Amino acid sequence: MAIYYIDYENVHNAGLHGVETLTENDCVHIFYKDSDTMQLPVVKCLLESKASVRFERVRRTTLNALDFQLLAELFCSANQEYENYIISHDKGYDSAIDVARAHGISLQRKEAIDAPDFLRPQLRMQKPETAEEAEPVSDVPEEAEAEETVPVAQEESAAEPVEAPEEITAPVMDEAAPAENVPVEESTEPTVPAAEPAETVEAPAQKQEGSSRRNSRRSRGGRRRTAASRAGETAPVAEAEPVAQQPADAVSEEPVTESAAPAEAPVINPEEDAAKIAAVVLKNNIATVGEADYSMIAEAVRNSDNKNRFYQYFVKALGADKGQQFYRGIKSYYLKFVDALK
Repeated sequence: MAIYYIDYENVHNAGLHGVETLTENDCVHIFYKDSDTMQLPVVKCLLESKASVRFERVRRTTLNALDFQLLAELFCSANQEYENYIISHDKGYDSAIDVARAHGISLQRKEAIDAPDFLRPQLRMQKPETAEEAEPVSDVPEEAEAEETVPVAQEESAAEPVEAPEEITAPVMDEAAPAENVPVEESTEPTVPAAEPAETVEAPAQKQEGSSRRNSRRSRGGRRRTAASRAGETAPVAEAEPVAQQPADAVSEEPVTESAAPAEAPVINPEEDAAKIAAVVLKNNIATVGEADYSMIAEAVRNSDNKNRFYQYFVKALGADKGQQFYRGIKSYYLKFVDALK
């Protein structure tokens, strides 16, 4: 007897190739998600197969949820007397296969039902005769095991060498002239920072005369700013006039006006409100409203200032479906209910 665990999200229709050749002693577990589809010829083969076919729905949408559910089902129902197969291209199952074989469970991984298993013949382990001999014995040299454990990402990177990114060099300016030193008069007083934008530095190819003129202009500007800062520092500051403080014991002679008494809130009588709502219902012959609903409608009118809040009251009180249905039957009489309770 053989049991096949199909990772349908990974192999799709091709993984079920050969299902029609199975016997009545075999069993097929198809693990799928709601987004998976199946071709009609494959469905026909499943119907004609003598094997027992079960569809295992994976409800979780988290990463690798199908893989974990498949392994959980396999280990919970594993039997050493059966041949177990995982139909998937995913090499991540191989570590779980090693653990299963260490416990005497016959388990292999294949790409389809009628395809040979992926693992090398050297790695296929026989069932131990006793429980004490359950430790795995492998004759594979260390070099072969190292090749087996190479991750997929490294294999792909080895197949496709990544070109080194080209170095991006910043353009070199043609001998930019160093910043010119502007002579500034020494002063113990702080100077105001220049508000004017800095002049662009010209190329050193200009004549000496242009450089000397700029130096003289900047020197004059520095002197003007220094003078302005001195003038600002020496400007007198008007002293604030003292504020006359009243003694703590002084009592204000202004008359204190008594605050008007707050207006009394209108008294609401639920029974009278229900009677007013009943009058509107009976007058307009509203068939969807019963006697038990009069108080609820009155309270909804009191607690809402527009039609939308009137609707939201019934949704909260009765639930989404019943609230909407009840509101549709009385929404055209909303203004009449409001007028009745004024």
